[in-house]
Amino acid sequence: MADNPPPPPPNPYVAKRPTDKWRHRGVTYCRVFGQWECEMCGKKWDSGYTWVAIKKYEQNLDVSHFKNKKDRMYQRCSPCNKKNPNKHEAKLVSFKLLENNVKLVKGPGHIRNLCGKCNKGAICDRAKKR
Repeated sequence: MADNPPPPPPNPYVAKRPTDKWRHRGVTYCRVFGQWECEMCGKKWDSGYTWVAIKKYEQNLDVSHFKNKKDRMYQRCSPCNKKNPNKHEAKLVSFKLLENNVKLVKGPGHIRNLCGKCNKGAICDRAKKR
């Protein structure tokens, strides 16, 4: 009988700001830095507005363990959304803790109509109007 490796130690999430945690329908989400890929066209992008279930984060689970849509909020690909609005969701490839010193991601910024959290009425970036 093979020895199973011990589970990784818990990784408690400490929010940098009160707005970095969000509760929706019984699930608490935490804001992380995510890497996304569109399964329709292959486009890849990074997002500082990625939301994953805090329980998954604290269990040190990677995205391969995200089996349920409640494990993360979706994002959509801009070009594919123009062709087929609301017909797809991008794949979360990886995520890591959102750090204060993360360099700014080049691109159009946070686009609310492509964000699952914003589409549920909880706007991610109140200061911006995109």
